[in-house]
Amino acid sequence: MMRATDKPNHRLNSSTSLADFLRERQQQATGPDPFGLTGPGPGPETTPIAANGKGHTAAPVPAQVAAPAPAAAPAHPLGAIVSDPSQIDLTKPRFCRCVISPEQAAVWLDANLGNRLIRPRIVGFYARLITGGEWQHDHPAPIVFSDRGRLIDGQHRLAAIVEADQEITARVEFGAVDAMREYIDTGINRTLEDRVTFLEERWQNRWAARLVTILWFTEQGQRGKPTADEARATFEAHRKAITWLATHWRVVPKVSINPVNLALVQFFERACETLASEFYDTLTTTDGPVQPARFLRDWLLLHGDEGGRAMFAERYAKTVAACKAYRDGRNVAVLRAASW
Repeated sequence: MMRATDKPNHRLNSSTSLADFLRERQQQATGPDPFGLTGPGPGPETTPIAANGKGHTAAPVPAQVAAPAPAAAPAHPLGAIVSDPSQIDLTKPRFCRCVISPEQAAVWLDANLGNRLIRPRIVGFYARLITGGEWQHDHPAPIVFSDRGRLIDGQHRLAAIVEADQEITARVEFGAVDAMREYIDTGINRTLEDRVTFLEERWQNRWAARLVTILWFTEQGQRGKPTADEARATFEAHRKAITWLATHWRVVPKVSINPVNLALVQFFERACETLASEFYDTLTTTDGPVQPARFLRDWLLLHGDEGGRAMFAERYAKTVAACKAYRDGRNVAVLRAASW
């Protein structure tokens, strides 16, 4: 037993192994080893010491750390979607997202009192958005009911839900001040060129949007406006011709008009860029070398003040006739209606 005046022996003699020496120092510092380090052989987290006394202790095995749970999606500022809005009081202030079935839309349309006339083309446009999968279910513009219980904004959307016979999710505001009706939809509507970018340059994109609209109207056989996806599909189907005319566009009154531009795009696709460019250069300048284009220009300037659908069709047919004459190498003395 060691006396108080004795000093611990911290020296390693030749007859003591390194393992014994370490155990002895541990006992002197802390008393009996509570972790069983003095037991026979190394513990499960140590490395045995070599017979010659040389070796090392293993690094402690790190504890297993559980992977962090995935972050929860942030809550929507309007809260959970109301799946059955039929019991909501239209006159009480509330702002939420609702699932609107065709049946619910029809019920809410009964509250459409004193509103503007419904435009069937707008209803058809929204219905195509819904059936075509383009409807934006979290669009920030809400359907609005006033504190008098009447519908003051959203009649075309509700009518489109009924026409598409398909439910949607939309934001709805209830209990708005009734006088707000006088200030809704007084701004400028966004045109196709505002909504979709076909070409990067601003003015070229404007002309491209006009060409896309007239091509879509002609191919679909219906009035109105294309959806964004419908417009992109039309542009891709005629990309080269639309890009050509949009990048060479010249504004000439009574000449740079829709029926003429429609025929020019089709001429580009049926002939070649060289012939189309030569024809267009003469059509939009004075006394160019292409005789059929000069003849067409003079006729358009003479009849430019005449309007109506019949004149649209006649201008288109005479432009086709002039294009075909130039493609075939013929001069014209009379422009007769023609088709491709």
